[in-house]
Amino acid sequence: MQIIHQMLIIFILLQINGIYNTEKDRQQEIFVRKNVNDLTFNEWKDFKRGIRLMKEKHIRNPLGFYFQSNIHGWNEYDGSERANYIADAFNWHKCSHEHYFFLVWHRMYVYFFERILRHATNNPRFTLPYWDYTDPRQREIPEPFRVPNNETLNPLYESKRCKNINEGKPLNAEITDPMPALFSKFFAANKSNELNVCHSLGGGRIDKPLFSGNREGLLERIPHDRIHIYVGGPGGYMADLCNAARDPVFWINHVMIDRIWESWLTMGGQNLMEEQYLNQGFKFYNESGILDTYYVRDFLDITKLNYKYDSLIKIDHKIEVTENENPRLYVSVDESKTLDITNKKRSIILKIKQNFKSLFENIAKGKVPKNRIRFTLQTVIAGSQSGLFFQLYLNLPKNTMPYEDRPNFLGTIANFQANCIPRQNRKAMGITHCFDITNNLFTIIQNDYNYNGVLPKYFNLTIVPKSCDDIYYPEDDEFIIEFDRTLLIHYYP
Repeated sequence: MQIIHQMLIIFILLQINGIYNTEKDRQQEIFVRKNVNDLTFNEWKDFKRGIRLMKEKHIRNPLGFYFQSNIHGWNEYDGSERANYIADAFNWHKCSHEHYFFLVWHRMYVYFFERILRHATNNPRFTLPYWDYTDPRQREIPEPFRVPNNETLNPLYESKRCKNINEGKPLNAEITDPMPALFSKFFAANKSNELNVCHSLGGGRIDKPLFSGNREGLLERIPHDRIHIYVGGPGGYMADLCNAARDPVFWINHVMIDRIWESWLTMGGQNLMEEQYLNQGFKFYNESGILDTYYVRDFLDITKLNYKYDSLIKIDHKIEVTENENPRLYVSVDESKTLDITNKKRSIILKIKQNFKSLFENIAKGKVPKNRIRFTLQTVIAGSQSGLFFQLYLNLPKNTMPYEDRPNFLGTIANFQANCIPRQNRKAMGITHCFDITNNLFTIIQNDYNYNGVLPKYFNLTIVPKSCDDIYYPEDDEFIIEFDRTLLIHYYP
């Protein structure tokens, strides 16, 4: 009997030791984030069950879905002393946008939300998937997020989205294009350089994190902002900074943004290693509901966070990292300032400077190779409402419908933060946007010269407000969008 008792004790000790080893191994286990379209039936069940259970929790429960969404943006925040007290007490309204903390803050946010959701699913292997809208075959919102179209039956469905999106209409290529970000040669722009922020992957340096700044990088601009605006539409959650995380699509979009960042790094991109950046801390709740401070330096290497992606974006390109200064920049047109675009005024005149007319004449006559010069349209804008994006066209012929396949089409501006900012402050929240328009400009100038035999004295920039692929001019007493500054810049790479 004594021998049996001793053997039983040894067996129990071995089992306990095995459990502890298993738990230790689990902590070292690598979690693989998959393409949302590759989830199995059981993985979809876990995803939906976890979101449903989180949505059922009280608004003041840190493990609840709406508590977590309020960490990103709180839709009742009005800037008052009371609102600031509540936001600080719960760690709400703390997201970082339009500066170089954007990517790492959202990596932390998604990482801890994923751990909380994993705990809710009771599946120790659960990971958040990504929505690979860069693939032309996957540009419609995944079906389980829209079918069945009932929020009670389907916790992934959200009625406050663009109608066309919930009906399965695909996004267009210009909105989902990751290439401008993937070709960026540096992570952050200097504080003193307002122009080069447009060419950085992560945005401009700032002294301390801001809820919404004005130094947005390439990856935040496209595809991030455009996905938010297009999926949400006017009045939709995704299009509103203060409500965006209330839509479950938010999470698969931000996993995708993180995947693009990681793809950039594998192609030769380099993260910032400055002390001010590395030592910045942000607060998040873990799956036990405990609030703690975590630091940027611990969230730049995903292998140390025990996750990876099933695949990364691969293109035949190796990034040659440069300093965050471009060559000398030349302003080709007279600067346009403070222009309100309304239902009546929809264009801006950019007059060519006298000392650059010979340059444009040589371009028109084919004497300047494209690889010798680059042109960038840079503009600072502020919008009156979210859910709209603005297509820009250069020298659009009269009585011509604006189509994206025309050489006159320059690109799209998305206005993500407007509804989250008090209306009286919206004009102060200018965001810098940039477009490489070299090919467009060469084609437009040479076509005009060949057809009319003369050079244009100015360029006409036409702005077309759109919503979910429909031209949309909202009623607005003041302005739809304000162009605080518009420049045409050229440089010699």
